[in-house]
Amino acid sequence: MVFDDLDPSAVYTVVPRRTGDTVTAPPVANGVAVNTGVLTPVILPRTVNLLLPAGVTPSVIKIDGIMKSVADLASILPGKTVEVTVPTLHGTKLFTGTFITSGIATPAPGSNMSFTMPNNDVTIQALYTAAGVSWDAGTPPATTGTGANPAHYVGSAAGNVAVEVPDITDPGTYRLRIERDTNVPASLSAFIQAQEADIPYTGLWQAKVIVEVWDAATSAWEPYTGAVDPLRATLTTGSLVQGSREYRLYESVASASNATRVSGTFEGDWTSPSYSGSFQTEVNNGTVYTFGYIEHPSYNVRVKSTRETGYNQSVFVRRGLSLYDYAASYENEITRERNLPEIDVDGVTWTFRGLSSSRTEFMEYNERSLVSGPGVVYIYFDNDRTARNRAQTELTNAVNEATTIATIQALQFRLVYRHL
Repeated sequence: MVFDDLDPSAVYTVVPRRTGDTVTAPPVANGVAVNTGVLTPVILPRTVNLLLPAGVTPSVIKIDGIMKSVADLASILPGKTVEVTVPTLHGTKLFTGTFITSGIATPAPGSNMSFTMPNNDVTIQALYTAAGVSWDAGTPPATTGTGANPAHYVGSAAGNVAVEVPDITDPGTYRLRIERDTNVPASLSAFIQAQEADIPYTGLWQAKVIVEVWDAATSAWEPYTGAVDPLRATLTTGSLVQGSREYRLYESVASASNATRVSGTFEGDWTSPSYSGSFQTEVNNGTVYTFGYIEHPSYNVRVKSTRETGYNQSVFVRRGLSLYDYAASYENEITRERNLPEIDVDGVTWTFRGLSSSRTEFMEYNERSLVSGPGVVYIYFDNDRTARNRAQTELTNAVNEATTIATIQALQFRLVYRHL
């Protein structure tokens, strides 16, 4: 059984009830509480996002001990053992021995790492640095070189935002300040909603990446003012609610109440049944990225059948769309019923007519017309049950009448016989 269009992070009580019952059992004693904010994730192939400097390829990639390529990291089942080895030198830049990871525990220093694939996406970056450059998120930073993790996380960034360390050659000690906040300013939400034709908009979170450099004179981290190329980032969204929602990514550069929509192939990924819960895009240093959704009103159209009376499929049709846009929700049932024997076990003959807006007579429903409200549509089959019942009744009546006539005639014959 599938429950559609449930609100995320809400608690519902599921109570069993027999078909035809009009009274629901008390939910406290008979129901099962379901929290949509804490659900067991579906076991799906997950992705390892490997971030390496341009021109660097892994020395070794293995999955369960078998040699693989980078392309194979795009789809790995949870429980598999993944092994990655990188070269220690890239031109004049040296691998620091540090793998920056998200989605798994930080591995021990070294050019080789292995882990068991979890039921979530994983991001791995091998950190290479130029001479005189080090990365450390500590305050103050370590004096012995690059630390275990050059990212300083603020808010809910840890585990949700992974960003590659930029290629900086200016000597100094650097860190990435990665911020994530679930409180999206109302002014920004209002601005985005205005850009979306005033369709209701909800901002879910904002993320920002700032490259900082350690200022030994002031003993403080300061924004780095040098040039920084766009940075590859993996942003975790978790499971996304489908149906009436369309998700959006916006970026804000100059003003907190001004934003521009960012498009990419990830928008198609968000609607895929196999979406694994995170996506990759490029982000700019100091730019704010806002993730949220617009929500179209939707109408519940129930698809039923005049032949298989137990079939009842709810289809939530977004405003401005037709039932045909959701044909995948019911077309398999039409095919199944059309493939049933034309004459059933009771001898009733069934003939498919199409979709009907009426159950009692065929009134053709145009499934390509825009849906303007909730309703019921029937997979309509004509049948000869009524005609068969009428014929059977007439036959029974005829037999009864003949029997009655024969009985009367027999009585009359006996009376005449006695008289004689």
